[in-house]
Amino acid sequence: MPIPVYLIEHPKGRALFDTGLHPDCQGDPAGRLGERMARLFRIGFAPGEEISARLEAMDRGPRKIDIVINSRLHFDHVRGNALIPNATMLVQRREWDARMDPDLAHQHGFNPRDFDRPQQTVFSTVNTMCSATARSSACRHTAIRRATSRCVCDSMAGTS
Repeated sequence: MPIPVYLIEHPKGRALFDTGLHPDCQGDPAGRLGERMARLFRIGFAPGEEISARLEAMDRGPRKIDIVINSRLHFDHVRGNALIPNATMLVQRREWDARMDPDLAHQHGFNPRDFDRPQQTVFSTVNTMCSATARSSACRHTAIRRATSRCVCDSMAGTS
């Protein structure tokens, strides 16, 4: 831990692929993750490594991110979402629906305070990992549309 985060810059906007851990995990993992999850994982996460600080260090503040692409809603991929205030969140529909199942939510450490935000959430019918990592046109087959009727991924596919 933590999980890598990728910044995708494109003339049409900036996206993050996953957001890593929340800074509360630096000093009190059990307080942020719960006792069970803190026992299962060893957190190696120092001040200045949270996504907001990393973006600021690159002169790309958290408010300058347009889209957060979450590969999954597990705590180590999504807890930094709270630090990106203006971005639209892109997530798999199956993943979003699974967080509503209390057993799955407990098993995977889903915590609504990490991803239930006032910003827009857009759902994919395919694995969202294609949009940022594969550098292929696979994301063009998603069911995600904006007002322009273009896939959210299309505007940033093939860039890193």
